[in-house]
Amino acid sequence: MIKRRTRNILILTLCVYVLIGIAFFFYIRTVQNDFPKEITVEVNGTTTSLLKIGEFNLKPGEDREYVVNLKSKVSGDYKINLDFTEITYSELKRFINVEIIVRDDESYYRTLSELLDSEEKIEFMSSLKWDVATRILIRFHMPIEVGNEAQGTVADFNVVLTATYAE
Repeated sequence: MIKRRTRNILILTLCVYVLIGIAFFFYIRTVQNDFPKEITVEVNGTTTSLLKIGEFNLKPGEDREYVVNLKSKVSGDYKINLDFTEITYSELKRFINVEIIVRDDESYYRTLSELLDSEEKIEFMSSLKWDVATRILIRFHMPIEVGNEAQGTVADFNVVLTATYAE
């Protein structure tokens, strides 16, 4: 009777530890791969910033947005480049649409595959004012029509933002 009770307590304790370990694993994985939603790049001359997007995954119908705020200590016109570079090959890129909105008035639409597989960069000119943020929204969307072919796939890629003062 006592052996059975001790065995049951040990099994229950082991199950609790396993559940805590699984929860901790997923928490750490989420925290490590969570992209900061807001980035401020101080632009003075030429500035390059690497935005890492690791283990990126969306479900059909889901959106994910990232905001970059460009600030300048020197007012003027700047040439802005967004260069998407693939870290590891993934089929997920075929199913993701990308919308880039600059200052809520200028939009660019591409598929993630177009941005990762070509030499094309998103380039635009922007007049930056001293210490006033220019907002760039990068929205990723997976259409609801995408089926099982995208299930369980992830993408690892970088977005390299370069801002150059145009003299």
